[in-house]
Amino acid sequence: MFKTTNETDKFRYDDCVIKKMIIDEVGISLSVDALIVKADNSQNSNYTESYADTAEVEIKAGKIVNIIRDGYKVFDANDVLLREVPDEEVDINSKKWNVLFEGQYLVGINRTDEKKIVIIVELMDEESMGVSDSYSVSIECESVDIKWERYLNRVSAY
Repeated sequence: MFKTTNETDKFRYDDCVIKKMIIDEVGISLSVDALIVKADNSQNSNYTESYADTAEVEIKAGKIVNIIRDGYKVFDANDVLLREVPDEEVDINSKKWNVLFEGQYLVGINRTDEKKIVIIVELMDEESMGVSDSYSVSIECESVDIKWERYLNRVSAY
């Protein structure tokens, strides 16, 4: 078993998908696939980037502070701004976020200070040309543990 604490910057989230998300009184936990362990991660003795098997992300004493639907800009082929949608804070209680985020992309986990992180989740786009929603979820927490049983393939360069 491999385990890191507060090393969220030592992973890449390129194709990471949330399989399961639990939000309860203990904290917030995610089960994720396709998490990439960076070469400089404390638990990586191979010194090459490799995929972790299904990983468990435990956000200890995690409490959601706010959720922002990320804004975006749409440009035409000549770089002319066609439309701009600003960031929008959404009601934390408006949806079952754990259900909405299951099966979606985990774009990143960023530490903003010692006791706060932001997880970024992008919803899979049903339409090939549409703009998909992404959310920045601010969470106060004690720590973030990431655990996995084994390594899978090395990340190939392309």
